[in-house]
Amino acid sequence: MKRSTQQLYASRLEKVIIHLHQHLDADPDLYRLADIACLSPYHFHRVWRAWMGETVTETVRRLRLHRAAGELIASPKPLALVANRAGYESPAAFSRAFRQAYGLPPNSFRTAHASGHPTEEEPNMYNVTIEEIGPFTLASVPHTGSYMEISHAFERLMLWTQKQGVSLEGHRMFGIYYSDPQSVPVNELKSAAAMTLPAGVKADNGVEPLQIARERYATLEFIGPYAGLAAAYNWLYSEWLPKNGFLPGNAPATEEYLNNPRNTPPTELRTLIRIPLAS
Repeated sequence: MKRSTQQLYASRLEKVIIHLHQHLDADPDLYRLADIACLSPYHFHRVWRAWMGETVTETVRRLRLHRAAGELIASPKPLALVANRAGYESPAAFSRAFRQAYGLPPNSFRTAHASGHPTEEEPNMYNVTIEEIGPFTLASVPHTGSYMEISHAFERLMLWTQKQGVSLEGHRMFGIYYSDPQSVPVNELKSAAAMTLPAGVKADNGVEPLQIARERYATLEFIGPYAGLAAAYNWLYSEWLPKNGFLPGNAPATEEYLNNPRNTPPTELRTLIRIPLAS
């Protein structure tokens, strides 16, 4: 495929991604989405699946369940309300879908993660190492708002790579988090979706270069859904750092994502949480 054609496809699908994130509560209308992408409704679905690796319905279901997982942890909303917002007519149907994706029924998931502390089983998973990483030059897409919605920025970053004709193989994916979600209003949270910048490729069209200096980090590997990361962060700050005599350094927290949420069950997602350490 010609570079100009790749860019055209990616630009049109990016408009659909923005629309889906802005209207996640609405059922996707394939004719409307095809119109947004300026593609024939006869072919839009196949184009989306070929480029995104999943159907539109699967994209919306994944995003809604991801949002629901965050709501279960962060709020006391009744299960029926969470289920309804996720697009399910009954809590029973929602529970089946959630358990299939996350390995636990919603109430058990809420109990396991809402305390902000790891469960009895989880500390064995919380292995922390100290390492120096960087420097990196990253391609990044800034995001303002809930960290649970940074997937929007990652989708845009992925389409940018396709515009550039760049393979993701061998490149590292990062989330950079500048604010504390417990003390900063949601609409003011700043973060960035980022990846190692391919050699010879210039960041442009809403993608910004981001320099990461060499730093010493406490690194924790978390295995499980992104909605459960808060418990690991809380444990690092409240227990591991003070018990081991460390203070956080003057750089943002980062996460490195070792597998793809589109084709990896949430229970098997691997995330490296990195907290910079003061000298």
